Parts: sequence; structure tokens; C-alpha cells
Amino acid sequence: MKLADYAREVGVSYRTAWRWWKSGALNGYQLPSGTIIINVDAESSAVKNTDTKKSGAKNRDNQPAEPLQESEPPSILSSSMTLAQQEFLQSAVLRLENRLNKLEAALQQGEIERQELKQELELASSQRAEQISMLKEILTKLEFFSPGSAETSWQSEVGMDYSQLDQFLAAGRWQEADEYTWLVMLIVVDREAEGWLRLEDIENFPCADLQTIDQLWTKYSRGRFGFNVQRQILSSLENNYMDFCDRVGWRQRENWLNYDELSFSANAPEGHLPAIARRRRACYGVGTSSAADSLVAIAHRLEQCEEMSDITSG
Repeated sequence: MKLADYAREVGVSYRTAWRWWKSGALNGYQLPSGTIIINVDAESSAVKNTDTKKSGAKNRDNQPAEPLQESEPPSILSSSMTLAQQEFLQSAVLRLENRLNKLEAALQQGEIERQELKQELELASSQRAEQISMLKEILTKLEFFSPGSAETSWQSEVGMDYSQLDQFLAAGRWQEADEYTWLVMLIVVDREAEGWLRLEDIENFPCADLQTIDQLWTKYSRGRFGFNVQRQILSSLENNYMDFCDRVGWRQRENWLNYDELSFSANAPEGHLPAIARRRRACYGVGTSSAADSLVAIAHRLEQCEEMSDITSG
């Protein structure tokens, strides 16, 4: 029976019965749950031991009683546990340890797989960004080039589509048209990566494209802007670049205007646009060429193209 029941049956407190159990006076065993089971067959022995302890206590009536020492609840691995019970507990502990080791191994493997997946995602993201960049570059090229396009009658020796420039000029968006003209010219001679034109690029610029750009500017400005207008002004001033800048408004009261200070308006002075010879470095030109050299080169190339056109048509 349980230790508590046994204590009630023999008429002692649970503490006293538990002390008997701890001292080995009671015959029984302890379950894995901690419950103490007393062998009822040993009851007479327990009673005898009880009487003995009581008589001993009477002989010590005149002596101070020793305080009872509080003890921790009995351990499930006490010496009274049977061998089978101990083996059962050891087996259970081993199973739990094995399960814990498997869980830890699974967590470690999961972390490794997570890191590998993260790296794959980062690589895929990088590759996707590169593909998007390449696609944008291709689309940009397609915006400029449209070989055999039936939507425009503007001539080009390299398959350039000038419909966007046509739209900018038709809408009076002069600054956008000027910047777009510069970009178109870079693309025609494959210099967009460098961002500037060499003199040899201008001297060999495709005639059909140069004339198309000039005709578009002349058409929508009603003869106020364009390369040919600039050529005529420069020729009338005997190629004096400073006088040219004063005439077209690139210089005012001997002060050179920056690109952003130009007048992108239909009311700007004749020859004010396009500002291809200057760009954003005031009147000091771009690349290794001065603005004066670039302007003269454009005028000379346009004159050559007109002469070749006359010969071809004649």
C-alpha cells in the first residue's frame, strides 16, 4: 500500500513513516513517479520497530529532543528502486537524448539549407537586375533605331528613327529637343558611352542624318533655328566665334552663358539652337575640341553634304 495509507493504518504521521522508510525500517519500493509503496507483509516488523522507537523515545524524555531535519522528496533513482525500474528510466533518458540529438541535427541542417537558399535568392536577384538593365538598354536602342520604319519619311543612313525628335519640336519643347538631338548624334556615330564627339566624328557624320536633323529644326522653328542657319551666320561673320556667340545669344555683355541659362524659346535669337557645339561646358566645347572648332566642323560637314546632294540630284 502507499506510504500515506500505511501511516494512517499504524497510527503515525506521514513524516514519521517517511523517516522509517528513509532509515530502511520499512520494506517496499518507490515508483518512477516518486510514490512509495509499502509491502503490507512487513507490517508486524514495522510495528515492532515502531514500539522499539517509542520505548527509546521514553528513555530520552529528560533529554532535549533533536529537531527534525527536513529532507527533499525521495529521488526516483533511490537505492530502493528495482533494477528493472532503473533500466526503464535509463532507456527513457536515452530515447529522449537521441530525439534531442536528431532535432538539433535537423535544426543545423535547416540553417545550412536556409543560408544556401538565401545565397541562391541573392544570386537570382542580382541576375534579374542585370537582365532588367540589359532589357532597358535594348529598349532604349529600339526607341532610337527603327530600320525600314514606315511611320516616318525622315532619311537616315543608319536606320535612326527621328519621330521622337519630330514630336519634341512640333510641341515646342525646345530644351528636350536640344538634349535629344545631342543624344541622337552620339548614337549615330556610336559615341554614347563616351558622351562627347570628336572632330573626326563630326567630319564623317552621315549626311542623311545631319540634314534630317537640320531640316526638322528649320521646319518647326520657321527658319530661326538649325545647323544651316548657324552656318550662314558664322559665314557672314567670317568664322569669328566670339561675334557668333554675341549674335546668337550665347554670350551677353561679354559674359558667357552656361547651358542652363540659354533661352529655350521660339523667341530666342536666330541660330540660338541647337547648342550642339557647346553643351554644358559654357562655350568651351566638349571632349578635346573647342566649341569654335566643333561649330566650324558642323558647318563644313553640312556644306559638304549639300554639295554631294547637288551632285547626286544633278
